[in-house]
Amino acid sequence: MRKRPATTEKEKTQAQMDKTTGEGVELCAQHTKLPDANHKTVTATKNDRAKILTFLYLVCLIEGLDISLLPASLKALETEAGLTPSKLGLLGMSQGVFQSVSGLVWGSMADRGYSRKALIGAGTLGWASLTILLGVSTSFEALFILRCLNGFALASLSPIA
Repeated sequence: MRKRPATTEKEKTQAQMDKTTGEGVELCAQHTKLPDANHKTVTATKNDRAKILTFLYLVCLIEGLDISLLPASLKALETEAGLTPSKLGLLGMSQGVFQSVSGLVWGSMADRGYSRKALIGAGTLGWASLTILLGVSTSFEALFILRCLNGFALASLSPIA
């Protein structure tokens, strides 16, 4: 059974609401309505969505590279800094633990209305700064603290994106 076209203003409004989900996300190939931090609806075009997804994919690529930095440099850290295998394992575990626990903090901040752009920007800036500091650190204590902080900053990407 086919529906007849909407004729009254109320029917047109209902037909428009039928095209969207309850969250205000329009199911259309050209435009998508997305709620922003102020609970207003903004329209993103296909080109905007492609740019956002490309940026997020690049961030995830860099995140994966950052996580694999330590295993790639274990032998050098062992010989140059004189770290034992147990200390190297502790360095690897510290970032993972802090990243998994602090993801809850970042996600909670995003859910409470903080700007997701600002949170991702702050997390990425902190993560980049800490990664540079990790590259010039030589003592185990500094490496451990920086790896923990790096895990905290790195966790900003997953729940927000």
